Amino acid sequence: MLADVRVNHGTHAVVTDRRLDERTGDAEFFDANAVITAGPRTGDATDLAELRGVAPVSIPPVLIGSGVTVANAAELPFVAGVLVVANALREEGAWRTPVSTAKTASLLRTVALVLRDRT
Repeated sequence: MLADVRVNHGTHAVVTDRRLDERTGDAEFFDANAVITAGPRTGDATDLAELRGVAPVSIPPVLIGSGVTVANAAELPFVAGVLVVANALREEGAWRTPVSTAKTASLLRTVALVLRDRT
């Protein structure tokens, strides 16, 4: 079971009064296999400072569900095991446009270099 602890559509009023570590703790209590976190809106980056405080102590693995870009991809593999990328790889960043081969290749190169240097 994947628990989305920061849904980025329609739940702002429901979850904004609770910190990410509290919501992650809830997911852990209910035996989630992994937690997904995201920025406040589709395409917005996840708050890395907040994520750094949660990922090392979270029992379930942390997945980043939105906001992954070439600009921030160098830091993200260090705090999350899975990066979900969608609109950042599309032409003009819009969901209705095709996936950009150049953007995809650039992101893959960035992550590959990070992972290579990490080992």
